[in-house]
Amino acid sequence: SAPSAELSVAFLDVGQGDATLVRTAGGYDLLIDGGPSPSAITNALGRRLPFWDRTIDLVVLTHPDEDHVAGLLDVIERYEVKQVLAPDFPGDTAVFTRWQETIQRKGLKVTPARQGQTVDLGEGTRLEVLSPSTVAASITVDANAAAIVARLVSPSLTVLLLSDATPEVQRALVADGQQVEAHVLKLPHHGARDGLDPELLKMADPEVAVVSVGKNNRYGHPAPETLKLLS
Repeated sequence: SAPSAELSVAFLDVGQGDATLVRTAGGYDLLIDGGPSPSAITNALGRRLPFWDRTIDLVVLTHPDEDHVAGLLDVIERYEVKQVLAPDFPGDTAVFTRWQETIQRKGLKVTPARQGQTVDLGEGTRLEVLSPSTVAASITVDANAAAIVARLVSPSLTVLLLSDATPEVQRALVADGQQVEAHVLKLPHHGARDGLDPELLKMADPEVAVVSVGKNNRYGHPAPETLKLLS
């Protein structure tokens, strides 16, 4: 169908991984992560995007773990991607190497993510990068600690996207006085035990919490302790 007159945020069904599609009233398409499966993400996008829409304005790769990047390989092959935002972190997996090779072959512009960046999506909507800071990104050896934490802000809806940010990163956001209040909270690390910092949850004060997991996954996500924290 044609773009809606309202902002749309869809947490896509991609199994044990993350993928979020944002479509603004002005027709701006933003995809954050692509999950672990190329077929799953392309099927999900096919259900959400009009058949004639083969352009994604911005792809955000929050960090190089396979359950976030693998699906994006197919996305950048099948769609016209205008720009990529990603952390400046040296992933060393085979799938991340393929991602870098594909990005280079396609000639895509990659902007390193840094705390304080704002992406104007039009129609009064913006994406704020809360993490990583320049210093944190340069010294960490943990991909999760360097993951992009972002806040989608519009006149009617605010969404906090924690990717797989560690509890230490979440506590740093609170200590730094970052704006984390949100109507919707996308939980980190698929609702893993001890993955969500209670103080950040208190400060965010969301009305809705979203956990992206695969059915009957072998990790036991979401953890009962995390669900109890949300109750």
